Amino acid sequence: PTKWRPKVTAIEESKDLSTLPLYERIGNLKVYEVVLEKDSEISKSKKEKYKSLALKARKVLSEEEESSSNNDDEKYAMAS
Repeated sequence: PTKWRPKVTAIEESKDLSTLPLYERIGNLKVYEVVLEKDSEISKSKKEKYKSLALKARKVLSEEEESSSNNDDEKYAMAS
């Protein structure tokens, strides 16, 4: 998992810093930074992949349904 990345890197890079040249330390840090950026991009793309979407629905009445609905309304009006 990505949360273990710093520990893995620390183990991989466990060298004697007094003998490790400065340019190698800087190089290691730059590589680590690139790895972190890629991990961040991957997690962002996973989040974007699973965005939610809400839709509204409405019923469209056909002409037959509309006329029967109007007839029902007239029947109820007469009964009142």
